[in-house]
Amino acid sequence: MNDITGICPQEDVLLETFTVMENIEYFCGLKMMSKDEIETFSNDVLDRLSIQDKKNSFVNTLSGGQKRKLQLLIALSGNVRFILLDEPSSGMDPTARKDTWDLIKSFRNDKIMILTTHYMDEAEALGDRIGIMSKGQLKVCGSSLFLKNKYGLGILLEVSMKDKS
Repeated sequence: MNDITGICPQEDVLLETFTVMENIEYFCGLKMMSKDEIETFSNDVLDRLSIQDKKNSFVNTLSGGQKRKLQLLIALSGNVRFILLDEPSSGMDPTARKDTWDLIKSFRNDKIMILTTHYMDEAEALGDRIGIMSKGQLKVCGSSLFLKNKYGLGILLEVSMKDKS
């Protein structure tokens, strides 16, 4: 069965009184994945996201970053072709963000992903095309290289100090 959409919303949609594995089994079961598919997929992704040791922990004991990882795992599960990721690495430390980005990159083949973020480094690392919105309006869209050529690399701030002696 082909699922149409995977969603990683900004708000937690996890079952707080279930364990990590029970959440995975429940949501992957809704996507008609077999027990073997769920076990293989979850072991691989839990390991890649460095939360294998949380497998039997209740969701309400997880940190915010660990909950984001679990929601991402659920969004990527099954045979989804279209994935919406709303700030998938928010609340994560730099190492966890890098692991998350690597996982997202590994799932990009033959899928359409739309990702929202406030971080240009995340957009650049994960996006083939970047759209910039302001006040609900799309202002510009293009590759990272196109945006850099059109708008420059950012703001350069120079600070010089005079010696008061």
